[in-house]
Amino acid sequence: MEGKPVGDIYEYMNRLADFRVGQRISMEILRDGVKQILIVEL
Repeated sequence: MEGKPVGDIYEYMNRLADFRVGQRISMEILRDGVKQILIVEL
């Protein structure tokens, strides 16, 4: 999330609290062995 690794769902939830509603952030995911970068609006 924004270039920093997330270890588990709890860390993910805590990181989301650092952003504002309406803010766009980048998320890098691994799906079926393929790395993808998503831009997400909160």
